[in-house]
Amino acid sequence: MGEKRSLGRINSIVLTCGTILILLAVYSLRFSIQGQKKIVKSAIKYREFSMEELHEMDQRSPAILVAVDHRVYDVSSSPSYRKGGSYAKLAGRDCGRSLATHNIALLSRLNPDELQSWDDLTDLSSQERAALNDWIEFFDRKYPRVGTLVQTKSYAGSDQEDPDAELPTKGVFLTQSEPIDFFNL
Repeated sequence: MGEKRSLGRINSIVLTCGTILILLAVYSLRFSIQGQKKIVKSAIKYREFSMEELHEMDQRSPAILVAVDHRVYDVSSSPSYRKGGSYAKLAGRDCGRSLATHNIALLSRLNPDELQSWDDLTDLSSQERAALNDWIEFFDRKYPRVGTLVQTKSYAGSDQEDPDAELPTKGVFLTQSEPIDFFNL
């Protein structure tokens, strides 16, 4: 009789644990499915953005960009970044420091027409850097990345021509009117 009672308790414990595991699995699956959203493609070509170019893509423009740790995201699909939205102050800004320090007021102090200065974020604490990395993961999941925020544009790989580029002045320049025979030089 004692063995049946202990087997009944063991079966009850196993059944309870199994039920809990199944509920946890269903809950996790539901949570992961809800957390997955398809990222809307951006019409903006991936490129380098200067602070001035980023600033032009604020809540007043058709395409709205936000930079997080010098990664530029197209947040146009979210009404929260448009005029009157809860994140409108972040539009057209590098919000890395504000997100890392959980201090959006840093950007709120700026006049909407005031250009933000360059911030390399090298002085963030390890906790602030971890928080910033969490925000980067969030933005990577939710919005298309359209470029990199740079202090000075390099024009490498850009559709624009560098107005300050100089032609090479050293080296040998060959003009060729007929094929060169390299074996009989």
